[in-house]
Amino acid sequence: MADQSILFDYAELRIDPDCRQITFDALAAGVFLENAKGDAGNLLQAVACSQGLLRYSPDYSFGAGNALIQSVINAKLRHTASCCAAMAFSRGSFLYSWFLCRQAGYGLELDPDSSEFLLELLLVIQNMGTE
Repeated sequence: MADQSILFDYAELRIDPDCRQITFDALAAGVFLENAKGDAGNLLQAVACSQGLLRYSPDYSFGAGNALIQSVINAKLRHTASCCAAMAFSRGSFLYSWFLCRQAGYGLELDPDSSEFLLELLLVIQNMGTE
């Protein structure tokens, strides 16, 4: 539910190999809900959820296997990662935002010492979300 939280009490998320699509959908929803909260959103929680998806479901698609859900919500792993990266960027965590993009396979060629780095990073985040 929207008013509930995903809590992590250890430094490593371990997902049972038998987990189902709903587990991955809950992680993605956690990212989107924290982002929707704006400044009150918990960036650490969003990042943890995003990292869980990146590690355990690199080919993630929201509602995979359920045509009704997929027809309403078209979200893939790159959308979740870009949402989280945008959240980190908006809070001034530029290098971490770039790290999230790189984890999803985007922005690998960016140079953080370039004077255009922030603009280029914004373009990567935008392309991830709209691709």
